[in-house]
Amino acid sequence: MSTILQTAGLFVGAIAAVAAYLLVRIASDPHVIVYVKHDTGGRVGAMLIIIENIGRGVAHNVKFTLRRDIPKFAEGMTPTGKKKEWVESMSDGALFTGIPYLAPGERRTMAWGQYGGLLDELGPISVRVETTFEGGWPIRCDHQTESLLEVMSFSNDLMDSEEYLEKHLQKIATDVASISSTIKMIENRLTE
Repeated sequence: MSTILQTAGLFVGAIAAVAAYLLVRIASDPHVIVYVKHDTGGRVGAMLIIIENIGRGVAHNVKFTLRRDIPKFAEGMTPTGKKKEWVESMSDGALFTGIPYLAPGERRTMAWGQYGGLLDELGPISVRVETTFEGGWPIRCDHQTESLLEVMSFSNDLMDSEEYLEKHLQKIATDVASISSTIKMIENRLTE
């Protein structure tokens, strides 16, 4: 009976050790993702490509493989439904050179283009990005993630951007009218 208990104890201990190791690995592994974000920093309709390490470990030798070409900078606030005859493909930046070292929580941001132009060039199709990198502690191992770059789901953000733009254009028009009336008033005083 004691042999069975000892064997069961060893088995439970081995499972606990494996679980503890896996938890340490999960807590120390990097996880690099690539995604598209609407630029809220003032460039209306602009889309950004974000590369981010959302894991807790350092990612080394980060490399990317895109399943198709993506435009370098596509212009146009609203989609026209027509592809432009010639748009330069993106061929530089972190997606193409890779990143030697990406700390936990660190990100790279790349300007991609405007919503309408990107939607015209890409259509409803997502671009798959395969990311490979090394990381982990105590043993560094290879990791791979897959992300999607898409712009179709940002149509509501574009509507918010157009409202934002319209509101600010109205404010600019009001400010220009105020400045103009102030200048006329100064001119009238100078001529008197």
